[in-house]
Amino acid sequence: MSTSATEAATRLMLEGMVERAIGGDVLTEKDGGFLAVMSKGSSMVRQDIPAAFEMCGLLHHYLAKYPVQQANFESADVLLSPSVQYDPGRKAVVLLMQIEAETLQYVACAIADNLRSDKVKAMPGVLAIPFAIETFEGEQFLLPEWFVAFYVDGNEDQCVPLLTGRSVTDDQRFGDWVNIAVERMAVFGLPRSAAQEAMRRTARRE
Repeated sequence: MSTSATEAATRLMLEGMVERAIGGDVLTEKDGGFLAVMSKGSSMVRQDIPAAFEMCGLLHHYLAKYPVQQANFESADVLLSPSVQYDPGRKAVVLLMQIEAETLQYVACAIADNLRSDKVKAMPGVLAIPFAIETFEGEQFLLPEWFVAFYVDGNEDQCVPLLTGRSVTDDQRFGDWVNIAVERMAVFGLPRSAAQEAMRRTARRE
């Protein structure tokens, strides 16, 4: 299959998975995706729906605008350029979304609500939105991750993890979500060495 044919097939597959993830009848649970599952969760889980829905909506929007590329997240960090990256081996997807200055809170409102710094919120950069593809009863489902990463100015040395699934902190076994998010970034090939070094420096000061 040619590169263009592979890209087209991958785009079509992901579009279908996003539509299934956010579609269906939540009340009857017919053909429902993650919304149907989250709507039956605790009040804290239900509070995560806006950000999760926004993540899927952004992926659906940019699938029609950005290059869709197959990648191997284990072999190297992804390049921080506007695109949709898909690793068929790891069953993982990353939307790398270009953010212009002063626009983050408008193009990704629910996500930006998790960023406390107005100064950082106003900066340009690349927003990395990861998704996992899980198989249940022989069918594949697209699941938005519980975090995203904002690379200020598109610089891998200026990574700001953001918590979008606050319900994960409801489990006391979860621990420090920032450390766990930075470690999990490796699953999606996201650059993280600078963030790891920053955490090591913080640990030494403490």
